[in-house]
Amino acid sequence: MISTREAWPEEFDHIVEFYRSTGYEALISQKDAIVVAEDDGVLCGAVRLCTERSIPVIRGMRVKEGYQRRGVGTQLLHALVPVIGTRPCFCLPHRYLRSFFEQIGFTEVEPAATPPFLAERHTEYRREGGLDVIIMRRPSPREIRDIADAGAETRPFRDTTVKIRPKLDIYDETRPNIKRDDIKQV
Repeated sequence: MISTREAWPEEFDHIVEFYRSTGYEALISQKDAIVVAEDDGVLCGAVRLCTERSIPVIRGMRVKEGYQRRGVGTQLLHALVPVIGTRPCFCLPHRYLRSFFEQIGFTEVEPAATPPFLAERHTEYRREGGLDVIIMRRPSPREIRDIADAGAETRPFRDTTVKIRPKLDIYDETRPNIKRDDIKQV
């Protein structure tokens, strides 16, 4: 059974080794918060919450091969919510992961609406790395209340719980229990 928890700083060297085994070179700070997924004590996933220039940024979500498309990433994402707490937070995911991060309230934002260092990183990833990444932001609960108090329209976070479990061969990366052909384009 897969379980998630926040890692202790004493475990960070082991997590760096895990990241390397997944092809990701991470520079972990002792100030980072890391949530790990384990299968009977064996590390099978990790994600970091870094504070960069006083701004929380999600980085390095990785799931070990063999555990992918089994909901481990979703478990990590939801376990990260209490770690983020009430602070606004950013991430720079691949575009195809937009709906994945929307599960916990992230929305895509324009680079001009982000801190300059994140806008620069976004440009670098796209131009130099050739990556199709976007910038996403999760507002704080207070920001959501302030928007509602100002009379602006707000919409609740989307419930992405899937209750169907079809036995199919081809799965959507962001929702492992649904076949791509079953997803209707709107």
